[in-house]
Amino acid sequence: MKQVIQTYMKAMPALQGIPYEYGNTIKIGEHHVIAFRDDAKRYTDVLSAYVTGWDNNKHFGEVADLIKDYDFLQKGFDDTLIDLPVCLLEWVDSDGTTATERRTFEVVA
Repeated sequence: MKQVIQTYMKAMPALQGIPYEYGNTIKIGEHHVIAFRDDAKRYTDVLSAYVTGWDNNKHFGEVADLIKDYDFLQKGFDDTLIDLPVCLLEWVDSDGTTATERRTFEVVA
């Protein structure tokens, strides 16, 4: 689990500006998802985030608690752990677009 949380924390700067909508999640590696409660406003809302299983929906813990447990803020990242692949899982609206695509269209238009 430490590798999942560390990967998520390292991805935070890149996630900061990506449009978020309720129901979107972040897949970390092959087996874990960072999901968010309905009060989340962005992918970096750790107080509203929790880790669940991709293939079994098992609850692994609250992201804020796991960050504290691993004490990344004091100890820093564990350089022996490699970053896992990160993939955004976004809802598609009735027009067939995601929040990211709609945001891109607004900027271009």
